[in-house]
Amino acid sequence: MLVDPRFEPWRDEALKRGYASSLALPLLEAGRAFGAVTIYSTQPDSFSEEEIELLSEMADDLTYGIASLRLRQQSRQTLQALQESEARFRQLADSMPQLVWTAEPDGRVDYFNSRLSSFTTCGPLRLAVYDEDRTRTVKAWKSAVRTGSPYEIEHRLQIADGRYRWFLTRAVP
Repeated sequence: MLVDPRFEPWRDEALKRGYASSLALPLLEAGRAFGAVTIYSTQPDSFSEEEIELLSEMADDLTYGIASLRLRQQSRQTLQALQESEARFRQLADSMPQLVWTAEPDGRVDYFNSRLSSFTTCGPLRLAVYDEDRTRTVKAWKSAVRTGSPYEIEHRLQIADGRYRWFLTRAVP
C-alpha cells in the first residue's frame, strides 16, 4: 500500500488512518463482481498465504450466502407475482358469462370458472355429453391435442335442469 503505484489515489487517506496494507477479496456471482471484502492492517505485508486462502474461502462463503438470500427473495417476489396474476385471472374468468375451463391432454378438466360450476348436472369436472355426440367429441379433442390445432365442435351438453342443449365449444391446445 505504501509503495504500490496502483494504490496511489487512496494512499493519503490510508496513511491518515494508519493503514500499511490491505487485502481486497471480490464477491463474484456468475463471473461478475457485486462487492468486495477489504481488510486493512497497520503492518506492511501482514497477510500470509494461509490467511489469504482462509479469507478467500470466507469471501466465497459470503458470496454463496448473499446469492442464496437474493435468490430466496426473488423466489418470494416471483411467487407473490404469480399469486396476484392467478387471482386476476380467476376474477376475470369468474366475471365472464361464458363457460371457461382448462383441461389436461387426456380431457380431464383442471380449472373451471364459477359459471360452469353452476351450469351442469354432473359437476364442473365432468360435463355430460349427449350419447350420440360423445364419440365425435372425444375424437375431435384427441385430434386437437395431437396436432395442436384449435378444438371446435358443436355438441349437446346436459345443463343443470337435466335437459341437453347445443353448445359450440372452442379450445386452444
